[in-house]
Amino acid sequence: MNLPLVSILTAYYNRQDYVTDSILSLLNQSYQNLEIIIINDNSTDQTYERIIQTVNGDPRVKLINNELNKGLTQSFIDAIKIAQGDYIAIHGSGDYSFPTRIEQQIRFLLNNEGYDIVSCRRFNEKNSQKHLYDPYYGDITYDMLVRKNRYSHGEVMFRKTLYNKIGGYNPFYKYAQDIDLWLRMHKYSKGYILKEVLYLRRYIENSVSLNLEKKKEQIILSSFAVYSSDYNVPANQDNIRNFKSNKLAYKLFKKSVRNMSFPFLKESLKRIKLTKPN
Repeated sequence: MNLPLVSILTAYYNRQDYVTDSILSLLNQSYQNLEIIIINDNSTDQTYERIIQTVNGDPRVKLINNELNKGLTQSFIDAIKIAQGDYIAIHGSGDYSFPTRIEQQIRFLLNNEGYDIVSCRRFNEKNSQKHLYDPYYGDITYDMLVRKNRYSHGEVMFRKTLYNKIGGYNPFYKYAQDIDLWLRMHKYSKGYILKEVLYLRRYIENSVSLNLEKKKEQIILSSFAVYSSDYNVPANQDNIRNFKSNKLAYKLFKKSVRNMSFPFLKESLKRIKLTKPN
């Protein structure tokens, strides 16, 4: 049996302390038919130099060196345009994929034609302490995603045919580009979270996860993505301004804060007031 090509996308901006370990976890995957597309998003530290050292001429790697900082969404849009694989796997900046992650995910998709998205359970790590993010595994449907996004971004694999069918990442979303993509994908298909823990997500200083202002914007955009998907509202600046001032937005924002996994961020975000409509 010819093993299908899997294209892994991973983008880095100022991750010099994590990039070597992160990329090695991809180079050392048990599944070998890989195309690894690495984006250096105009880093100002030693990230690019360490990428070069780590890759060491591996023919499976395509390196994109952005001359300007494009951000994650546009970087991934550009990378998928040149990706040759029929399956796309995401790998988060500075995160770690366990050795059999790709092998187990591609096996699931090959054996289950009714599914186009597959994830896995994961550890979250902060200050060298790690814990299981969510004990749930099994089917993921659109209705489940609306209530709670059980995916992160970095541990997901999907068929490129579905990605192209829905139009791919929406460049409007600086943050929350993943939940917008998952919602649109799950209108046509369903996903699955593997029982195995195959991924380590790191919470790094100044990442969206640990930066209060970035996290606030991410939650607002995540809430808007649900609203946009459910009510077929186009994603643009006028509509998000209107969204921020309506009662549904307020309720979705508060619900998102309640569902957060880190207590210190939850308490901080409670003190950020999204204006409560009359």
